Amino acid sequence: MNIPARRAWPLAGWILCVLLVSLLPMPFKRFLETHGRYHNSAHFLAFLITVLMVCWNRGSNAWVGATCAGAILLAFFIEGAQTAIYHNVFEWKDVLVDSLGAVIGGGFLLAYRPEVQSRGKKVISNPTVKSFRGGPSTGRK
Repeated sequence: MNIPARRAWPLAGWILCVLLVSLLPMPFKRFLETHGRYHNSAHFLAFLITVLMVCWNRGSNAWVGATCAGAILLAFFIEGAQTAIYHNVFEWKDVLVDSLGAVIGGGFLLAYRPEVQSRGKKVISNPTVKSFRGGPSTGRK
């Protein structure tokens, strides 16, 4: 899927921010209060927002699924990098929360997509009612 430059730069900036905040040393994370009561919420929202930004008004169901899978892979990459850099234990709970954010974001996109099927065809609410031009009727006579 081709993402226009006007959407790609903010998206790249967002993902870069998620990566940088995730890989900050612990003293900086404590200063920013990323560890504490909002830790899991921040993980969840970061990945939910990532999926929403990539897929907003774009793509098919397959694109949404691929984006969710990519976000989950990003979660594994971030946790693996934290383990490799700081020699801490791999935090499976963070990967789970990140994955839930990605999947629920994808679920929102699929559930609230405005009358579009996976192949981009418009769904006609009542196909038997047509106007004299051959298009869907507004219901007025």
